Amino acid sequence: MQLQDRDSEISQLRDECKKLLEMHQRQMTAAADAAVELAVKVDEKLRMELESARLAAELSALKQSYTPFQAAELVRVRASLYSRCSLSEAQLLQENLTLKTTTLELQMQLREVKAKLASTDQYYNACKISLDGIRTRYVANVLAIKTAAEEQRAADDLLLSRAIKQLEEKANEQVEEISRLQRTFTVKGPSQVRTEPQNDAALSRRMEELARTPVVPVSIPPALVRDFASIFTRKSLAKVLGGFMPNTIGRCAASATDLARNYNIREYLCPRMDQNTCLPSAPGRHGFLHFGFGKDGDMFKEGERRHLFVGTGQFFVYYGFYHVQHVEPLTKEEWRQLPGQLKMMYADLALQKDKSDGVVSLQDAFAQHKSGKLRVPCIRLQCVEFDETFHTKLVQANRTFMEESAKTARAHAAGGRSKRLRADASEGGEAAESESDVPLSIPLSSKRRRAVLKPARRRVLSSELSSLSDLE
Repeated sequence: MQLQDRDSEISQLRDECKKLLEMHQRQMTAAADAAVELAVKVDEKLRMELESARLAAELSALKQSYTPFQAAELVRVRASLYSRCSLSEAQLLQENLTLKTTTLELQMQLREVKAKLASTDQYYNACKISLDGIRTRYVANVLAIKTAAEEQRAADDLLLSRAIKQLEEKANEQVEEISRLQRTFTVKGPSQVRTEPQNDAALSRRMEELARTPVVPVSIPPALVRDFASIFTRKSLAKVLGGFMPNTIGRCAASATDLARNYNIREYLCPRMDQNTCLPSAPGRHGFLHFGFGKDGDMFKEGERRHLFVGTGQFFVYYGFYHVQHVEPLTKEEWRQLPGQLKMMYADLALQKDKSDGVVSLQDAFAQHKSGKLRVPCIRLQCVEFDETFHTKLVQANRTFMEESAKTARAHAAGGRSKRLRADASEGGEAAESESDVPLSIPLSSKRRRAVLKPARRRVLSSELSSLSDLE
């Protein structure tokens, strides 16, 4: 046990001895480094002492040389300052003289400016008085113009309301007319269609003969019946089939559309119910047309085929493909059965179309029809086909035309619509809706278009009708 303690103690002593040796070695190394650094510092001190001695010698030399330089430079500066002072005094005198002269000139200019300002003040006061008078007159004029504008606006609003009321009445008439045409499309079979003419007393014998001819069955889908595109105007017929706007006969040979060329359409018929008593009562039905006065009497002698559109005035519907041929003109008994307005119209047509001297007046034409010397021409309209595919294409083409017309109308409606309406109303409010410009946009009453004065056939005066009634 004691040996172990001694061994451990000896080991500790050895470690401490090693540490002391290492510390001694480090101290020896540090002492050597310090000796070297000391030698370097001593050398540097010697060099600095030598440099200090050299600089002291140079400073002494500079001091010795600076004293004469300072004296010479002081003499030169004093001479320069003296010369400059003499020159500055002369310049100051000259500048003083110049400033006095300039001051005098400025004083003279100031007096002139004050005089101008005084005259300007007087002119300004005169202008102010004049402007006050002008402003007073301008305010009075503005108030007068404002009052006149309010009165004019009230008058324009009154005229506009009247014009709108007239247009709405015309639109209601158009809707009623279209409804009449649509009712003809609701027919599904022969049993639902009346075989009599519109005037039951007129042409009964002819219609009885024609009623024995089988009718062409027509089945139009209800959606197509309610479609406003199935109703045409003269303008839309001209756009859909080509040519100019038709009267009773439409011709499209020179400028036929693709649809007309595909179906070999060069002419078509579009008579009006109010001008003929025995037109077909519905699509697929048969009837008669009173056409062929004067030079038109040679048409349809041999019998031809034409597409038929029947209308009530401004609007038309498609009735089918018809065989068209002249038959015996109306007899004097049938003439007596015609309404008085139609008699007058036919007599007037005979007078206009007659190129000879056979008819000299309207009364003469009326009397010759009554006696049977002149006879109203008659054309038989016998339906031979109702092509539903062609009818659908017609409606599609009309719908395209209606959409394009509506876009064009909207594009031009932004500027000047109310101005046009006021202008039309101020002309008397007597303008009638043009058949060639009637819109078919839905609803019709919401599309108000400018009324256009269009010359129409001379209406029969009540005095003329009464005088001609005496002839009967």
